[in-house]
Amino acid sequence: MNTETDKLSVTQAAALCSEGRNTVGYWVRSNKLYANRVGKKYSIPVEELVLFLNSTGRDIPEELEEYNFQRPCFRAHQNCWDFWQNHDHDHAKNCDTCLVFKNKLSECFISRDILTNKCPSTCAECRFYKEMYFPKIQFIYQLALLAAICRGLYYWGANKKFADLCGYGSRELVGMGIEQIVHPESMESAITASPIPRVSRPFLR
Repeated sequence: MNTETDKLSVTQAAALCSEGRNTVGYWVRSNKLYANRVGKKYSIPVEELVLFLNSTGRDIPEELEEYNFQRPCFRAHQNCWDFWQNHDHDHAKNCDTCLVFKNKLSECFISRDILTNKCPSTCAECRFYKEMYFPKIQFIYQLALLAAICRGLYYWGANKKFADLCGYGSRELVGMGIEQIVHPESMESAITASPIPRVSRPFLR
């Protein structure tokens, strides 16, 4: 099974878990198990099923054991507007006028400083960020060395040592553009570096 791309129907998930189709359908409809809706049918990402089974103490089907033990278990990516539709309908009412939704931005926090971003909280405090992104990067906070993660020229997060060097708090860096940290003369090097430039004084403003 290719767990990177495979998705399961409700019937397939029910068969794997030895549960009734109605039971799995209830998990989805009650937002306990995330699934993509295609027409009238649901498509369940394999990683979401594994995460749900783990979090509720259920047995992992033999077909998914290899994935369960060899890889960290993260949520399948959802766009923020889909996330809020499933978790907070009052918040979701703002999505259709939000720049993130209109431009279909996969990382919503890259627009945090734009007025048409309708998010009511800071990125670091946002439930969407905490559930979708923080679990994937939290290891950097356990590192003794400087550590930060950025993608698309925006920081996803940074540990205290990195933030202190930059003159910001760790929470402030979430969603901040690297141009606010990197010296203009070093931007070309920063953009071409992979995945993030070595942090040294010439790189900083």
